[in-house]
Amino acid sequence: MKDSSYQHVCTVLVGISTLFRYICYDMATFIVESLVHSAHLRDPNSIIKHAGYYGQAVKEISTCLATFTVPVVLNYLKPKTILLIGSGMFIFYFACFFYINNYLYFLANILLGIAFALIYTAFLTYQMQFSTRKTLPRNSARITAIGNLSLILGGCLYIYVSKSRPHEADSISAETDYRYYSEGETRMLCGFLLASCLGNFVLTGLFPSKEVEDSVSSENPQVKLALKEQLGAVGSALVNPYILILIPRFLSHGLFISFMMNVYPTSLQYSTILARNYPMMTAYYAFAMCAGSTLCGILIAPLNRAFHDFGMRPLYYITVVLQLAIYILAGGELGSARATKPVAKL
Repeated sequence: MKDSSYQHVCTVLVGISTLFRYICYDMATFIVESLVHSAHLRDPNSIIKHAGYYGQAVKEISTCLATFTVPVVLNYLKPKTILLIGSGMFIFYFACFFYINNYLYFLANILLGIAFALIYTAFLTYQMQFSTRKTLPRNSARITAIGNLSLILGGCLYIYVSKSRPHEADSISAETDYRYYSEGETRMLCGFLLASCLGNFVLTGLFPSKEVEDSVSSENPQVKLALKEQLGAVGSALVNPYILILIPRFLSHGLFISFMMNVYPTSLQYSTILARNYPMMTAYYAFAMCAGSTLCGILIAPLNRAFHDFGMRPLYYITVVLQLAIYILAGGELGSARATKPVAKL
């Protein structure tokens, strides 16, 4: 197979694998707090109250710490092997929702954090093996475009499960003022997400290992270093002045991602008026995020050609203004939602 055709095949295969992986990851991030809290209401002894929040915190800390060790792991294992390991950890995480308890849940969050760090780094490394310097932007754009469809498919899955969910013969759902997930609904939803993880694992196993001619990876051949040298390289990167300058940007980005993926979608399920009167709001939120990402991808490329370095400072300043507007609008929305009494039952 010609290198050009091979790159197209790899791009589509990696894009679909990414799609399956993020269908489960994004939807779980949106609903995990209320999902786990619903399990706590059914059996308070199985898992602690607000374990969903604590689990998300454990996952983020695990991801942060694991990121420091991933470069060391890449020195010993191939990117495809690391992707398979990370995908296996994703499977373990969703399998735990069929038997929720404190030990399994928090262990699963630790492993999910490690998996995310492994997959994120290994994915970029693998992509450089089938991309040249000229085709890397094109391949990245195509993979991102396919992967972003996860929000649409995840939203459709949420609507389907919500409309066809099996209602339990108990009084818990009637007494709660937020989005309650019955045991049957939890099993159905997590079953679909687990199947998506399995699809990602199978597709990752099918990734070809060939490296194209003049690939980005070949321009920067991997040098085997001793463990002490690798740790020294990681340490020197942490104190690099150019990295230190970017710390405020990293903090801003991390807080915004946490807000958009964890805090805000959770509030849609815990606000009484929104959870009861607009039960599909989480799905609509996913659709809007997908539309926004696609629109930005369409607009930024021509604007970057029309205005010099538009993708750098101008785009960053626009992003900051939009983030502030989002925080203000979200605060006003949630404040009014708390002040309004529900008028309809879910």
